Amino acid sequence: MKTSKIITLMLGIVCLLLLINSCDSNTTKPNPVTGISLNQTILDMPIGTIRILRANITPENATNKDIIWTSTNNSIVTVTNTGVISSLSLGSATIIATTQDGGFTAMCNVSVYQEPTATVIINLSTSDGGSVIGATVVLQNHVGGAFQETATSSSVIFTNIPFGLHSVIVSHSGYQPFIDETLSVQSNIVSHAVQLINSQIGTIISFGNYNWRVLDIQSGQALIVSENIIEQRVYHNSNTGITWAGCSLRAYLNDDFYNSSAFSNEDRSRIVQVTNVNLNNQWYGTNGGVNTQDMIFILSIAEVVQYFGDSGHLANQTGFGNGFINDEYNSNRIATFNGSDYWWWLRSPGDHNLFVSYVSHYGHIYMPGGDVNHNHGGVRPALWLNL
Repeated sequence: MKTSKIITLMLGIVCLLLLINSCDSNTTKPNPVTGISLNQTILDMPIGTIRILRANITPENATNKDIIWTSTNNSIVTVTNTGVISSLSLGSATIIATTQDGGFTAMCNVSVYQEPTATVIINLSTSDGGSVIGATVVLQNHVGGAFQETATSSSVIFTNIPFGLHSVIVSHSGYQPFIDETLSVQSNIVSHAVQLINSQIGTIISFGNYNWRVLDIQSGQALIVSENIIEQRVYHNSNTGITWAGCSLRAYLNDDFYNSSAFSNEDRSRIVQVTNVNLNNQWYGTNGGVNTQDMIFILSIAEVVQYFGDSGHLANQTGFGNGFINDEYNSNRIATFNGSDYWWWLRSPGDHNLFVSYVSHYGHIYMPGGDVNHNHGGVRPALWLNL
């Protein structure tokens, strides 16, 4: 009898041990984090704007992907627990993303600058000759900034208005129905502000995921080019004679790049389609091809000379070496890729249509060009932007 009880007890213990072992084997083991990176490590932001940093944790199937976000100076830049950063004042700060599992870190250095500003005058009038005194005029920009003045005359003047798009909202207690429907509101830049706006040529602005240099401003639109080289690509995907109109780089910029996550839908609504005149190579007479309709493009030889500095070498076909422009504006034309000086494509043909011109890492404009199928060409996109 006792023997039977002992055997039964031992069998129970064995079953319990087997059950525990089965539970242990079915328990999912945690997959630890091994690293973290951010989509941007350097960021320039105007005061009063918002950007989103995206973190990439490795491995992709890590069990705990929680991140602790911090700023080294919350008076300049703040960050939320989802990586949304807000610029508050001039200066620099570092955003640090730290994995909760393992304490791995990634950083983004943020510099906050003041956007270009202008003086704006709003002229108010009424169709029945009534007074506009006391009307409230508000300028509202696309990031939520609001600027308000009360009319003491027919002209309402705003100062230090950030450069960009603004809506105009007018209200008046005595003329509300009239103002809502037929009040004529015209926005003009006063004379001394015209010079201020023109002086913004050459400044750096943030648009989409990149920083851009302002090359020209005309009729409320700005020509901008990426401040640095954003990637390396071939000019054309086969070693055949080609012009800008038919090359694969043009197709990429106007399709895949234009529709990429580099731009929001709002960003794309501000990009202007333009007609680009594609001149022959001014030194060799190589055919530049037909004019093109482009949303995004790269600069030509003539445009680089026009906007980065004209020493007269292009017009006179002089310079250094066989087809180089090497002058006092070399430094203006130098661009970097991953922190190092690097050469970048132009859309003008080289000395024949198997070659395309480029700017060297020294800033020289190289007229004979390089092989269109060279797969390490630097790309600096350019576009016209509605302000």
